[in-house]
Amino acid sequence: MNWLVQFADRNGCGLVLSGDTRQPHGVERGDALRILQNSGVVTQAVLKSIIRQQNTALRQAVIDLSQGRPEAGFDKLDNFGAIHEFEDKDERLAAIARTLLATRKEGKSSLIVAPTHAECRAIADLTTAIHRARLTGRNPLTRSQPGREPVREAEREIQR
Repeated sequence: MNWLVQFADRNGCGLVLSGDTRQPHGVERGDALRILQNSGVVTQAVLKSIIRQQNTALRQAVIDLSQGRPEAGFDKLDNFGAIHEFEDKDERLAAIARTLLATRKEGKSSLIVAPTHAECRAIADLTTAIHRARLTGRNPLTRSQPGREPVREAEREIQR
């Protein structure tokens, strides 16, 4: 961080550090933004209005979440139909694949967020297989692989 600040200073550059210090703490060495904020050596700017969520119900949920009211925020998201829970991993991955396909079919993009690296890898593998199949017109996962049930279901969706 020190090198970055010195580089910016030597080259007449502005340096913008962006983040939310209310998020769970990082490890000490990776907590530069919070350290700088607490030391008072940086000028802070604060976002006070939410613009991204155009839908009023979603905006109110985000406001609740940003103001430390997670239960109220998640309740609003759930009432809106934005939360989908799946106990079974294969079911969950297949649902993600179906949603991805439907979103792409509408010409929209999507952002998929997962809680663990393993889940991210599984989703990345699945979405890559879907995109490859759509681009090449052939099934890239024809060999039998244990644990690939969601991929097989996604493949069936592609063929429809």
